[in-house]
Amino acid sequence: MLKRRVSDIVVWSLPLLLPVVPAVVSLLLAADPDSDSRDIGWAFVAIPAAAILGARARAVQSARIGGSKSSAWLNALGAAGIGLLIGWYLWWQAVVDTCHGGYECPF
Repeated sequence: MLKRRVSDIVVWSLPLLLPVVPAVVSLLLAADPDSDSRDIGWAFVAIPAAAILGARARAVQSARIGGSKSSAWLNALGAAGIGLLIGWYLWWQAVVDTCHGGYECPF
């Protein structure tokens, strides 16, 4: 019972957590003084891909426990959208950190 409960918690939190993982990795890479914006460009694409994977996992799990498919997808996409916004915000902080006040700032 406890194993199933932990599994449910993990699956339900995937749309929020998966997009944040590449963003946190990009922040860790940006902390290096020799890094530049090319070191973290991959995360811009990885964050929405992770959000889509998390949304799909949550929708499938929600449909398995008896919810309707439309409400499962709306719930999953809403959570993935929040995770996407958090992930891109953290990624933007990494981009700002890699500028080091230099000429390579994108803004």
